[in-house]
Amino acid sequence: MEVILPKVEYMLPVWYILIHQTSSAHWQSGSVRHMREISKAQCLTCKLITGAFHSMATDVLELHTNIPPAQIKLANSCHREALRLCTLPKQHPLHTLVKHAARLFPKHHHSPLHLLLHVFKLCPASIETIDTTRQHPNWAPLVSTHIACDKKEVASHLHTWMDDILIYSDGAVYKDHAGAAVTAWPCSTVAGHHLQVQLGKLKTHTVFKSELTGILLAIHIICNKAQQSTTWIKTALVTLDNQVVIMALTNNV
Repeated sequence: MEVILPKVEYMLPVWYILIHQTSSAHWQSGSVRHMREISKAQCLTCKLITGAFHSMATDVLELHTNIPPAQIKLANSCHREALRLCTLPKQHPLHTLVKHAARLFPKHHHSPLHLLLHVFKLCPASIETIDTTRQHPNWAPLVSTHIACDKKEVASHLHTWMDDILIYSDGAVYKDHAGAAVTAWPCSTVAGHHLQVQLGKLKTHTVFKSELTGILLAIHIICNKAQQSTTWIKTALVTLDNQVVIMALTNNV
């Protein structure tokens, strides 16, 4: 089936109507006949793999061969394609059509796009999209980063710092909870010089996110100092102990 399925799934969302239960009828609607033929071919394949008897149940054969049922396999392929359509960029020619099809469902003359989106109940506006191109190729970072070789270099740099403000940032884990805290120096000239936030349990948050949250808190302190101080802030030094986060600040890949 790994050889047959790619051919069967070619242009699947166009010709295949998902099998679903209609509200006005008590039977299943969709490409039921197509599914029966595909299921027969998969059942025959499972029998050839296992050498089982002709009377063996199809679900038992699929379980032993570790092959998902054809209906679930095709539904997953359609769902993946529907999600791809919902995350199309605004410049794509189908973006407006997908948005319109997800909003309105006509009573008659349903297109494959209408059925694909409304059977899965997908809304493009509620799906988060991540741009694969982070920045323009000519982008240059607004900050400069440096990773010290050892603790002595860090101590030497802190003793000779000449920036307008120094902020210590750290993200940590305590009792299965992730959080971040920052402290500014000198504290006498900064209102709210110490900030901390608890993100939540590690099931939904990571240490990397905690370190990035600490940088956001440091930026918040810098903005507050810029508003309260009469002198112009030219430079600020933010220290943290996570090399991955430091490299991510200037990474454009």
